[in-house]
Amino acid sequence: MHWRRGDIRAYLEVTAQLCQLHLRAQDTEAAWSDFEAYRNAGGDKLPASVWLDIARMLETQQNFDRARTEYEQLAEVHPNEKQAILALLGAGRLCLKRLNRPEDALRHYRAAAASPLPHLDWESNIQAGIREAEQALGKTPATVTPN
Repeated sequence: MHWRRGDIRAYLEVTAQLCQLHLRAQDTEAAWSDFEAYRNAGGDKLPASVWLDIARMLETQQNFDRARTEYEQLAEVHPNEKQAILALLGAGRLCLKRLNRPEDALRHYRAAAASPLPHLDWESNIQAGIREAEQALGKTPATVTPN
């Protein structure tokens, strides 16, 4: 109805809500269809929690490169929301474990570490990711020498 009236903003809001409802109902096919409709209508700022669930759904379906892309875009569009840190961790994990891109993994983990958002709950994961990415790149973490 909103689409027919030319009310794109209302259409995008309803489509995002439908996507969220389908994700909650674990209807991944319908959720994906909603997500594509949202994107095709020009939507570029899906609510962070819904977007994170879409990226996780893609990861579960082993669509790793697309999941990485969605994680990255979420973190870029919503840098001031906690889901951005989770998205950076997800992108880093995929780059390191599934896509053989340790340079990108390191970049994502370092971005999560540098986030101004509180992230103590994830700090150990972030640091472990940095160490793993550095090891994959053949770098040894810098050691502190006493004075």
